[in-house]
Amino acid sequence: MAKHAAESERHCVTVAKLEKKVEDTCAQLADMANKCDELCRVGQGKDKELDTVTKQREIIAQELQKTTEEHRIRFDKLTESLTKMENEKIEITERNALIVAEISQNLEQMERSKKEAESKIVAMKNKLSELQNEKYETQNDLEVCRAKMREMQRVIAVLESTQSVTTTKEKNNNGLYTCPLCSEQFESLANMQLHAEDCG
Repeated sequence: MAKHAAESERHCVTVAKLEKKVEDTCAQLADMANKCDELCRVGQGKDKELDTVTKQREIIAQELQKTTEEHRIRFDKLTESLTKMENEKIEITERNALIVAEISQNLEQMERSKKEAESKIVAMKNKLSELQNEKYETQNDLEVCRAKMREMQRVIAVLESTQSVTTTKEKNNNGLYTCPLCSEQFESLANMQLHAEDCG
């Protein structure tokens, strides 16, 4: 009788410990779920920012192409005008000086515009690369979080299964306790409980 009472008391202590572990694990699982939601929101924000940067890069590329074409056309017109003035031999020195100065100014402006546009494109590419790296890091963090959630769910399943077995205190036909996870049999309920905590 005293042995049965002592065993019941140990059983109650074990059940209480398992219930505490389940509560702690549930709290950790809830925290992990919140972190996963936050990572998902961050990932969505990074996707939107990446789309914005990509569109801006396309706009700059279009503007650069348009500016280059405009300068080419203007340069062609100025060159044609210079050729006509040279052929006409009218006020060659003054008019050619003005045209050459204007061409030089346009060329410098075109070169500056080209360099500025190229610098912007490089900056956009770097920003795009950074955003892609941040996106990959966020995806990796999300996968780690999901793996931890699956591990927590497995632990809860083990603890709940162990708690269910220890609460019923039933033996099988040959007087042995069977592990609910691997079906291994034990003569002592306490030994089976210790085994079930590490099983799986």
